[in-house]
Amino acid sequence: MIEFEMFTDEGNEACTEAYQNIYDVIFDPFKFVSEPELKKLIKEQIAQVEVTHPEVRDTEPEWHFVDRINMTLETRGYSYKVNRNDL
Repeated sequence: MIEFEMFTDEGNEACTEAYQNIYDVIFDPFKFVSEPELKKLIKEQIAQVEVTHPEVRDTEPEWHFVDRINMTLETRGYSYKVNRNDL
């Protein structure tokens, strides 16, 4: 489980699952994910977490998402990044 500074372990687990789904799409060896497609996926994943854990919209969890997603994009060789407005 990744620490997203959520209020509960369940919240951190939900964020970890959402991030893993995003990570899997970025590292898909058979498909390049475009920036609009990725931003749509990120919004969908965050919205799913927000249903039961609204604190995902706090500054710290959002920062953790952006930081991890951007590190993943850079590692995979993508030339674009995301920011908090993309969540």
